[in-house]
Amino acid sequence: MNSEVLTIMKNIQGFSLSVLLYTACEIRLFDNIVEQKQTKSSLAQSLKIPQDKLNLIVTPLIAKRFIKEKAGYLYLTELGDYLTERNSKNSLLPYVLFTGRIVMPTWLGLTDGLTSNQSPYEVLHKQPFFEHLSENEKSLETFTNMMDSYTRSHDLEEWFKHFSPEIPLSFVDIGGGRGELMVKILNYFINSKGVVLDLNSAEEETTALMRGNDVSDRLKFKTQNFFDSYEIKGDIFILSKVLHDWQDEQATNILNNIKGNMKPNSRIWIIEELLPVENDNNVYDKYMDALNIWILCGGVERSYHDFEKLLEKSGLKIERTHHINGTLYLLDISSITTEGII
Repeated sequence: MNSEVLTIMKNIQGFSLSVLLYTACEIRLFDNIVEQKQTKSSLAQSLKIPQDKLNLIVTPLIAKRFIKEKAGYLYLTELGDYLTERNSKNSLLPYVLFTGRIVMPTWLGLTDGLTSNQSPYEVLHKQPFFEHLSENEKSLETFTNMMDSYTRSHDLEEWFKHFSPEIPLSFVDIGGGRGELMVKILNYFINSKGVVLDLNSAEEETTALMRGNDVSDRLKFKTQNFFDSYEIKGDIFILSKVLHDWQDEQATNILNNIKGNMKPNSRIWIIEELLPVENDNNVYDKYMDALNIWILCGGVERSYHDFEKLLEKSGLKIERTHHINGTLYLLDISSITTEGII
């Protein structure tokens, strides 16, 4: 068997590891190993799985170095620890559960999506992604947990250092969900106030988050569909991983509604992945992410140049960029007709 054939076979079998990791997370296999000292036999009993089947799933996880076995006992490696609930700040558990419950089944509809020119998610569920989530509590919770986890991983401290923490600003987080990012912002900008703007499905949990946080007296929630016009003035508007969910027409609508509420010196902070221009094996994951966004919600990942063209339609321009990590950037946006900066 030649190397090309082996490469194709290895790639097509990649889904097996994805399903295995998802299943291990769904049954809380990694957390069970953390919570008490476990042998394979005791772990099988804890998970209520036959011993021989437990061996089948644990053995490849050991081979892939998510678990290690020493003197008959199982321990997590550093990789495995990222898949536990206890690793709350950096845990990838919400991401893996979202991928297994929602993303993987949707990818199987890629052929139908391509031939019908609809996102596979919409083909599968007969509804667009966000509309379907709003009517399915468990799916919405899975998605929101994943987004919260993703937001907590944003390291914005270096960007914040461009500003005095005492400066009083009004922040508006468009599509801000439970308010994780806004809490992070207000913890730095100690004299500022913030509003999270989202659909009412996020209001109850955002309010709960505010009650348990020191910034609760400076943070409010406003129920609003960001495609509809609204009046809420702000110094800085936040769009974190929002625009990539939408094609240019809808994204322009979102930006135009913000533009209508901007004061002379207002800014928009857009947090998005920037799609690399050069296509090679090193950026394979980013192009797969772009495909994934379309598969789920019909959205589109954009390059820096794509954002320039999109923003120009709304009379906006990129003033500067801040690299967060990987291909994730913060774009600092002003009005083309605005003079001066904060």
